[in-house]
Amino acid sequence: MNIQRKIFISMIALTVACGVAVLASSMLIFSGELNNAKHDKIEAAVTVLENEIREMQIRAQVAAFGMASNPDLIEALINDDLDAIIYLANTLKTMTQIDFCNIVNNEGYVITRTHAPDIYGDNISNQPHVELALEGYSETVITQGAVILLGVYAGAPIYDTENNLIGVISLGFRLDVQDFAYRLKELTGCEISAFLSNQRISTTLFDEEGTYALGGYAPEDVSRIVLTGEVYTGNVAVFGNNLLAQVVPLYGIDEQVMGMIFVGYDTAEDDSKILLFFAIGVFITLIVLSLCVVIAVFLSKMVEREIAAANERLMLMLDTSPVCANIWDEDFNLIDCNKSGVKLYGFKNKQEYKERFFDCWPDIQPDGSDSYEKAPEMLKQAFEEGQKVFEWMHKMPDDDTYIPTEITLVRAKHGNRDVVIGYTRDLREQKEYIAEIEEAREAMRFARDVAENASRSKSIFLANMSHEIRTPMNSIVGFSELALDESISEKAKQYLKNISDNAQWLLNIINDILDSAKIESGKIFIENIAFDLHDVVEQCQLAILSRAEEKGVTLYCYVEPFEGKQLLGDPVRLRQIFTNLLSNAVKFTNEGIVKLLISVVESDDDFATIKFEIKDNGIGMSTEQIARIFEPFMQADDTVTRRFGGTGLGLTITKSIIELMGGVLSVESTPGVGSSFKFELTFGLIEADTENPAQKNMLTGIEKPNFIGEILICEDNAMNQQVICEHLERVGLKTVIANDGKKGVDIITERMQKGEKQFDLIFMDIHMPVMDGLEAAAKIKELAVETPIVALTANIMTHDLKLYERSGMADYLGKPFTSQELWQCLVKYFEVISVTAIDKNQQAAIEELLLKQARINFAKSNQETFAQIKQAADSGDTKTAHRLTHTLKSNAGQIRKNSLQKIAGEIENALSDNQGAISEQQLSTLEAELKSTLAELAPLFEEFNSKTVIETADKEKIQEIIEKLEPLLISKNPDCEDMLDEVRMIPGSEKLAEYIDSFSFKQAQEELLKLKAVVNNF
Repeated sequence: MNIQRKIFISMIALTVACGVAVLASSMLIFSGELNNAKHDKIEAAVTVLENEIREMQIRAQVAAFGMASNPDLIEALINDDLDAIIYLANTLKTMTQIDFCNIVNNEGYVITRTHAPDIYGDNISNQPHVELALEGYSETVITQGAVILLGVYAGAPIYDTENNLIGVISLGFRLDVQDFAYRLKELTGCEISAFLSNQRISTTLFDEEGTYALGGYAPEDVSRIVLTGEVYTGNVAVFGNNLLAQVVPLYGIDEQVMGMIFVGYDTAEDDSKILLFFAIGVFITLIVLSLCVVIAVFLSKMVEREIAAANERLMLMLDTSPVCANIWDEDFNLIDCNKSGVKLYGFKNKQEYKERFFDCWPDIQPDGSDSYEKAPEMLKQAFEEGQKVFEWMHKMPDDDTYIPTEITLVRAKHGNRDVVIGYTRDLREQKEYIAEIEEAREAMRFARDVAENASRSKSIFLANMSHEIRTPMNSIVGFSELALDESISEKAKQYLKNISDNAQWLLNIINDILDSAKIESGKIFIENIAFDLHDVVEQCQLAILSRAEEKGVTLYCYVEPFEGKQLLGDPVRLRQIFTNLLSNAVKFTNEGIVKLLISVVESDDDFATIKFEIKDNGIGMSTEQIARIFEPFMQADDTVTRRFGGTGLGLTITKSIIELMGGVLSVESTPGVGSSFKFELTFGLIEADTENPAQKNMLTGIEKPNFIGEILICEDNAMNQQVICEHLERVGLKTVIANDGKKGVDIITERMQKGEKQFDLIFMDIHMPVMDGLEAAAKIKELAVETPIVALTANIMTHDLKLYERSGMADYLGKPFTSQELWQCLVKYFEVISVTAIDKNQQAAIEELLLKQARINFAKSNQETFAQIKQAADSGDTKTAHRLTHTLKSNAGQIRKNSLQKIAGEIENALSDNQGAISEQQLSTLEAELKSTLAELAPLFEEFNSKTVIETADKEKIQEIIEKLEPLLISKNPDCEDMLDEVRMIPGSEKLAEYIDSFSFKQAQEELLKLKAVVNNF
């Protein structure tokens, strides 16, 4: 089949298919729209019908009310003037434009009918509207009358001037007359029929004989639906006509269906429109088809001309190509070639080329295959696969000179059949060039091996030497530190300290050289073990913190919580990365803050990618300096080395380790603004060992965390209660006190029974009366309460900690504790909401105030303690004696009385087995130490007793003033001066008032804090 015929048939088939598709879709759309229009028309007609009947009811109601109020009619009824009544009934009927009017006396008998004047005297009181009118009500209904088959009736009572019922008006509109049906037909354009029940009583329809179709019945399937109160919509065949009909019920009194109204639309004209639309569509399709035939003939001829021109261009391209080209058919016949092929083999013309082409093949190819067997096989594969590339050995046809070539066979269409075009590329020059390159590469490989061996030898030597030097250096550092502990002169100590510092400095340099040599020699390996990222950061933080504090630089570390999992990687190398980068950041920052920020980029059950960023606001670097900092033994510039020292290896080593761990270290920096080093690493994940992993946020030593939560404190000692409550209040935590373990269990049980939220944390003293901490912790765990329990104790030996763990305690906090120790414990179980920088002077004042208050409380609480301990020991109550000495030991530690703490601890240990004996010497020593301590604290105790006790009402007022004043002082708001009169109401507030009056906000804050602590203690 030629191209012209293919194009012609394709276009005609496509045109017919498109025409049929368009015609069919148009018919569906037109039919659907026409059907929607018919339904819209019939629904609109029903709406008009319903409105018309509703208007009849309103007009009838108004007319009935008007007639019943007509004075002439009332006078005629009173006088029993029949002629006047008949005259007035007809006159009023005409005036109100109703169809009929009945005048009924007060007993229900008809006096006159305007539509049937000869029929009167019958009783119609049983008609619903008349019955209601006789009872004094006015109502409109659709019902059947005595003469009228179906109508819209309105009834109204007629009263005389003394309000006596003298008659009834019954009037309305007839639905059983043809005028009603024709009037609705004019309004709606549809056929109308009214039915009494299912019998047609008025209609616009004609039967087969050409008369009105009165007296007939509605189809049974229609009446069955409508007479039950539903609407029927559908096509109905009526006397040979197909009507789209909607039949609606007519409701009488009490929602009873009295009849039906039929609304029908003749669809014959619309159906004929569909046929007309189809005929027009077919006609247009035939016209388009004819045009397409003409276009197809024109295009097919034009394509044939283009194909012929394309063949000419193809041959021109082949002839001008520098590569030999052949055209083969499936029978292995050489159809044509280009001029480059003729030139390659030295033939005279294309004819000679085609005749002698096979003379250019040697019998055997270099791979040992027969040329005349392999060539047809390659050609067959090209026809099957579309393309084939292989090397082929040719030769000159006359002198047997070999020509190595690369053959590319490509399948193509030529006319109506497949052919293969073969491109032959001469490889003689390429082979010679490759041989030269290979020779040069061999020389380069030899030189590279020599250089690598030399470099490897150097790296191995540096690694070994660095290791050998480090061993004696460690000894120098160690012995220097030991010598510093001896009793030697200050001058000698200074010399030894200088030796130790410089040895440590030299050791750090050697370590850098050793790591660098290991990386270069390939001897550094990355571990893949489980570790806790928080622990790694905490170790680095502790190592760097002292240097940061010396320079006045804030060190802030944050690790995004990573619950339930541990990382798999090399914690030692990670710690080395952090230490190098943080040390550099602190080194090059004179004031401000250095931050280590660690966040999770993405994670699943097996792996986590974590982003690390070290930021500072130090001296910063320019773009040129950034380009140099990763070079070995280089810093940003020479002046940096002179000012800050260092080998310049730290960043090089850090960058290499990060790359070995699969990350990339990047840096952003601005001179005078600061620097930011970032990298991301991917770690494997395993389940964490602990069942209750801590939720950690790293804190610096110069910041106070703030939390939200509630803690239960099980502690029997009032002094200890006050201390820990003060500390917890300062970081935003609420507390509930239980004076023994049993009360703590009862509080938790009560919350469970009430369905209240449990505590976020429980601090549990070990030694308490009634029920000790170990028993209480065990009972709380039996209640399946998930709240972590932290042992609050002075006993933190290994065997003690194991005992706490077996009792269900997750952690411990030693007594006495520092603020930092408490905060580090809290961050394991609470999210840090915010952190507040600590003013060292203010913090010292707070600590001094707390210590003073603790000593006063000690003096208050321990006046009778020795007597209680001795009495319990003498009576054999070892448990009570043990608890009292344990508490005394803890309290003595809090007020820093080490001698008293020591002797109390010795007696506690003697009583720990509940059967140990206390020596008289121990009791004597305890009594002496306690008396000495109480005597020392006596002035504080007397000062406390001499103070005026603040009444409860006054205390509340003072606390209100403090709460109002404190934010004004913190924000340095001068409005605080307006509160001076209130401040002076507080006893002991003279200094505070003085500071406020002079706007010394910092001193005022410190004084307010002291005053607040005093008030809270009452």
